[in-house]
Amino acid sequence: MIVLVDKAGDAYNSVFMQYFTNPAYKFYRYKIEKDPTTTGSRMLGIEIAPATALNYTDTQSYIGTYLARMAVQRLDSADGNAIKNYSKDKGLEQLEELFAKNNVSSVKYDNYLVFHNCNPNESHLPNKIPYYPIFETTITSLSTLFGGANANLVITGSVTFHHLADKPYMIPKGEISSRSDDSTFYKSNSYIPAKLKWGNLYWDGSGWTTEEATFKIPYLKNEPKFGDVLCATNEIINTVTWRIGTTEKGYLIKCPTD
Repeated sequence: MIVLVDKAGDAYNSVFMQYFTNPAYKFYRYKIEKDPTTTGSRMLGIEIAPATALNYTDTQSYIGTYLARMAVQRLDSADGNAIKNYSKDKGLEQLEELFAKNNVSSVKYDNYLVFHNCNPNESHLPNKIPYYPIFETTITSLSTLFGGANANLVITGSVTFHHLADKPYMIPKGEISSRSDDSTFYKSNSYIPAKLKWGNLYWDGSGWTTEEATFKIPYLKNEPKFGDVLCATNEIINTVTWRIGTTEKGYLIKCPTD
């Protein structure tokens, strides 16, 4: 477990982090290089091996995906000058005093699939999402997953993001702002691109096809200001109906009948 106190905007937060791997998942990682086929400044993402172990410093410049558990709490009673003078030999004692003053007595983690796409050098993957996969999983056994006329898949979760590369944790809403806060966040940009293959079939967003296809998982119904979306918890839009008899909410995919 990694514990730190970090400043975001004018606020201080307690940050608890844990990193994980899972053999059932493939996590993609990239390095950014100049495109050798052009004389301009166009950049390319080159796939490299993912990290076998992570620490907080690594994630600040990481371009790729990883699993993390995070617990972040704003510290309303924090003396910035005192925090800057925390010493190595008394750091734990000073943290105890700070956390006690802010009623941080327990840690409640949330699970995240983190996609970090920027580093302090302002390098990032080009905006060609289909060419740069970030996460993949395969179910090889259908013992607990089967098709049929009444079977469905539901993709659940939410999307949270911000633009500060050196703060790879979920900053509480309202602590930071952006020059784009008053601009419109268009629905055309508010989706997770995905590909789902079932046997020799692909889901195209409305049905199954034998042609390779991708689809979009939307997470905004309207077009709010960017500042309203920044650091917010944006739930995947629910397309589940009462007709399938479940309490699950999320993006509904009807399984193939064969």
